[in-house]
Amino acid sequence: MLPRRAAPFLFSAMFVVACGGSNAPDAIAVTPSAAAAPQAECVQLAPGSYFWDGSRFVAAPMTDGLSDPDFAPNSADALRSQFAGLGLPWLGYSVMGRVAILTGAAPDLRARDRGFEAGAALLREAMPRSDLLIADAIRAGSVAGPAEGLVTLAASGTSVRTCQDAFNRIMQGRAIQFASDQARISPASATLLDALAGASDLCMPLAIEIGGHTDFAGSDDHNLKLSQERAEAVRAYLISKGIDGRRLTARGFGESQPLDPSETQAARAKNRRTEFKVIDRR
Repeated sequence: MLPRRAAPFLFSAMFVVACGGSNAPDAIAVTPSAAAAPQAECVQLAPGSYFWDGSRFVAAPMTDGLSDPDFAPNSADALRSQFAGLGLPWLGYSVMGRVAILTGAAPDLRARDRGFEAGAALLREAMPRSDLLIADAIRAGSVAGPAEGLVTLAASGTSVRTCQDAFNRIMQGRAIQFASDQARISPASATLLDALAGASDLCMPLAIEIGGHTDFAGSDDHNLKLSQERAEAVRAYLISKGIDGRRLTARGFGESQPLDPSETQAARAKNRRTEFKVIDRR
């Protein structure tokens, strides 16, 4: 089970029981095991799937299992059995459209990495479609996978605000890595970029501006060119994952918008960044 302050978890109304007697048939109590709370809470819920966001229940458009008619006819229980058979009983998943999110609380970072690799392989077998996006929202202690923000996005619905929040959460404390003074993306950033691709897909049809920023090292012209090339490299990666390029704009800002104007190594690292701005296309 996810820690109490981890990402919202998905559950079905089948896990709740009636409360308030026969005079309140629509009132249901979430058990302590379902809500990780010390006391049951009576709430009004229609049948379906919900997320607990830490303070309330939110109807979840995500499905727990396979919902796409093109997917192989494996059941959610069958996949969970396969996870458990691999020694990964804590591993879970949710699907929305072509975006599959691996979730759960791993005992350590090594188990998280193994769980993501094994879970992704099983999902690809169960969902044989070439455009499948698999994102990592697995948590190990205080370290969360970059796609944790997608779980909240799926629960709250698509808007400029919720999508911007999702991109901000994905990028919080993280940076897309490039080869030194180049626009070549490091393979180490693939998991982060796949989470960004998932957010881009779930936020259709909103537009996304990809902003590239550099530190002060080098000339102004060089930094402006480098930041533009890096933003374009991120845009090309997202397009390679099936995101409509007409929704994506790459813009290089060079060194013109530093987060920290000091000349320390920490400031330089902070200023080298990629930012995502969600824009309503209407």
